[in-house]
Amino acid sequence: MKLRKGALPKQIIEQLIMAEFIQNAELKNVKPASLDLSISDEIYLVKGVFLPRPEEEAYQAFKNLIIHKHNLAEPLAANKTYLARLSEKLNLPSSVYAYANPKSTSGRNNIQARLIADGVARYDSLPAGFSGDLWIVITPKSFPVLLSPGNTLNQLRFFTGDTRFDAFELEIAYKQFSLLFDKQKKFLAYEDLKINDYDGSLILTIDLKTELIGWKAINTLQVLDFSKINYYEPSGFFEPLYPLKNNQMVLKQNEFYVLSTKERLRVPPDLAAEMAAVDERS
Repeated sequence: MKLRKGALPKQIIEQLIMAEFIQNAELKNVKPASLDLSISDEIYLVKGVFLPRPEEEAYQAFKNLIIHKHNLAEPLAANKTYLARLSEKLNLPSSVYAYANPKSTSGRNNIQARLIADGVARYDSLPAGFSGDLWIVITPKSFPVLLSPGNTLNQLRFFTGDTRFDAFELEIAYKQFSLLFDKQKKFLAYEDLKINDYDGSLILTIDLKTELIGWKAINTLQVLDFSKINYYEPSGFFEPLYPLKNNQMVLKQNEFYVLSTKERLRVPPDLAAEMAAVDERS
């Protein structure tokens, strides 16, 4: 199969697994353009985190910060930091690099999840040809979380080249594929987007004119079992948010919110998209 530059799709990730460039990965964890990374039973409560120096194993960088090994039969406490070894090991081809992101299930439940790798002095980043072990820094921010070996909190995306759009390419793709539309499924014209940084990104806005605008996390001692996450009622961990007068709302410091966007997004099969943190200028 001839490879083009860009993000690697599911079929190529599966080939990397079969060729043992990715070890100990389960095919069920391969998604359309990413690989879900699974935690092992080796997890530690730590005082903090040091990123490894070049050629230093991740464990050596943080071993002096270990408080004790954590028993996964017990939940991870809120606002405590843990380090878990991931089951997968990598020995990437020299032309393939990767970036990690928290999965949506982690993000919307306010579980901070960041990748640390042997010899890499950056979070969530693997250089081309990386070879070594992977770890994940886990901090539940709102409520205790019970994890089990095999749970997946973050995902890895593989690349052979940077194919991010510039402003010109984005405008062409936007009109070609009708990327944004409203709740009535009406296409939103590129010229009508009210906020645009002209940097190849699309800026989404909060919908404050709908009946339910989102949810706010409750600081509770109730434990969230990550293996049964789809069986819970939201009211056990979140309270609903409704717009105030004049379609306004107030965000309070140190609170965690999940809000709905006014825009709906379409991603065609030959494109990939990443949700990025809001620009500091906003």
